[in-house]
Amino acid sequence: MINNLIKASEEWIQIMTKIEENDGVLTPELEQRFDQAVVEMSTVSDQLANTIDYIDTAIEVVKKKKDRYQLKQKQLENFKSRMREVTKNAMLNGITFEGEDRKVILTNPKKKINVDDVLPKDVPQKYWKVSTSINKTLLKNDIENGLIDLPEGAKVQEERTLQVR
Repeated sequence: MINNLIKASEEWIQIMTKIEENDGVLTPELEQRFDQAVVEMSTVSDQLANTIDYIDTAIEVVKKKKDRYQLKQKQLENFKSRMREVTKNAMLNGITFEGEDRKVILTNPKKKINVDDVLPKDVPQKYWKVSTSINKTLLKNDIENGLIDLPEGAKVQEERTLQVR
């Protein structure tokens, strides 16, 4: 199609050049070439328009598929999250899951420190990171080792993760 466009354009330019060379006189031969060029340009124009329409339609189809796949991905992620929570809750109530090939285990609780409500003045400087955020790991370790009391506003939380092996 692109080659047809190039050929039709070149033919059009050649005809126009010949007409100019003939001082605007359209000879029967040039008139015949001119009529063929008009038909060819019309055909190429239709092909281009149809191709562009096809591409536009293909783009819309891909956009719809993309949206559907993104929605499906979100649904699957939500389902996975719900399944993990249900399984974790079941295991906390004493249910175990072990198959022939794989087993589901609940990790030992890890302590996390929530410092969202802690004022900077209530935490010694050594527990701050350079980015002026609290170094929760160092703070947690020192609290566990008895080197510092839990700052006001901080909370110790237990977190468990689910591992499928």
